[in-house]
Amino acid sequence: MISLSCLLCRIQFSLFTAKSFIVILGYFITLLSSGYIVRFILKKALISIHTSDEKTGSSTVIGKCENLLILTLILTNSISSIAFIMAAKSLFRAGEADKTYIAYYISGTMINLTYSILMGLSIKYLISFL
Repeated sequence: MISLSCLLCRIQFSLFTAKSFIVILGYFITLLSSGYIVRFILKKALISIHTSDEKTGSSTVIGKCENLLILTLILTNSISSIAFIMAAKSLFRAGEADKTYIAYYISGTMINLTYSILMGLSIKYLISFL
């Protein structure tokens, strides 16, 4: 008969497989680096805008949530659901009047979306070898 502590040890050990390590590491890297990547590319493209700290802070939080959702959807093979996220995000920004901010917003969204998709596909590719 297997004791409860031995069963818990087996469950805990199975949680720390190479696949789960790659997935967790992929989420961690994506969340930490996506903001830097977006800012770097926007600076290289010479797209700059002067926004308030409140608007920049909320954009960062939205971008991180977008990263989490996109990675999760890609890893669960629900790639078509990404269109729903983009549509919902566009609806909330439809009332913006500042054309410069809209260009900045769309550029940042597309860069973040592309980066998240590439990271998700890279994670899936690495997992396929294990």
